Amino acid sequence: MRITSLVGTRDAFVQMGLGFSSGLPLLLIYSTLSARLTDAGIARAQIGAFAWIGLLLGVKFLWAPVVDRLTLPGTNTFGARRAWIVWMQIALAAAFVAVSAIDPSSQLWLLVVAVFFVVFLSATQDIAVDAYRIERVSLRDQNEAIPLFAYGYRTGMFLAGSGALALAHVWGWQNTYLVMAVCQLLCVAIPVFAKSAPKLTVADKAEFGSAAWLRPAHELWQRLGNSTMLTLVLFLLLFRLCDSMLGMMWTPYLLGLGYDKLTIAAASGPLGVGCTLLGAAFGARLAQHIEIRTQMLIAAVLAGATNLLLPSLSYIDLNPAWLASVCALDAIGNGFASFVVLKLIAQLINREFSASQHAFFAALPFLSGRMVAGPSGWIVDQIGFEAFFWASAATCLLPILVLRMRSFASITDASWAMKASADT
Repeated sequence: MRITSLVGTRDAFVQMGLGFSSGLPLLLIYSTLSARLTDAGIARAQIGAFAWIGLLLGVKFLWAPVVDRLTLPGTNTFGARRAWIVWMQIALAAAFVAVSAIDPSSQLWLLVVAVFFVVFLSATQDIAVDAYRIERVSLRDQNEAIPLFAYGYRTGMFLAGSGALALAHVWGWQNTYLVMAVCQLLCVAIPVFAKSAPKLTVADKAEFGSAAWLRPAHELWQRLGNSTMLTLVLFLLLFRLCDSMLGMMWTPYLLGLGYDKLTIAAASGPLGVGCTLLGAAFGARLAQHIEIRTQMLIAAVLAGATNLLLPSLSYIDLNPAWLASVCALDAIGNGFASFVVLKLIAQLINREFSASQHAFFAALPFLSGRMVAGPSGWIVDQIGFEAFFWASAATCLLPILVLRMRSFASITDASWAMKASADT
């Protein structure tokens, strides 16, 4: 399939639509949730602790083999991947309805349980969506497919972030989460409209047990080798640390400065979507001219540089234009980094184990990110926002140091990438 020749047709719209469906839940249980908790008077330390629930995103590879092997009702009609996506979207819509009905100020633990289920369902949807993209789009076409997916993803995040803040300002949080539930339910049309990915063989489906978990890991380790595998794991654990530290504290920081929800929504809204697409498109263009290792270096530097701009918001009077500029630069960096990491993972995957292996690599940044985001509220209480931002910016040096390791040099050569992916 050649995505560039299909812009405006089914496959291109499906990539954007699946990106939207994957991006929608993320902020509703992250920064948007932190705004709701702030409005409810929840302490910063407790708000930050909600990030621990996101650790589920970092261990989704534990149940990814189930998605690889288990067939759900509707598989004969939609295919294995699309059936999983449909059921997860329906379940997510129901979970958002539950979240909307809970009062954080008096039912905080019940909200924890509901958010736990949202994260689990969102992670499972991501497993199926990522596997579908890997199986449906050949490796040589990932440069075009990933920006389309990233655009949809950021659009979903925009609706769940800026859109939700604006809706909450007018209609309140309960109605806002109900609107998000309707949007998630409407996403069911996307996998129904999509074409099926290649089906698993009968032997693959029949294999269920310890081998379903061990074979994907063994194949990766054997193909990449000890040194490259360990270096990749270390790099992916550190790559998005700089951004992940800020997630639960970004909105409380802006609300504390005096910005209202509508101003925050306007600053990070449509402009953020466009800038994310610009960053992803920039990554796709650079991919034609420079090695992926250099792209990773650029992404790490951009992340640190944008974090250094955040304290400036507290030095000046409320300035929506400057806030929008900071958000735009951050969105460009995020779009670029998202392209780079998805492109890297696409090169690593054996399609026989697409869900399991993609889930493993994609989970690593979430795992480390939520571990440092969990105590972020407590850290801010101890050292203040300015020192916290400086510390987060300094973490960009960690993946840069890994990039300098000799064992990382092999990543500039795609000789270990799956030839089947490149040829289909």
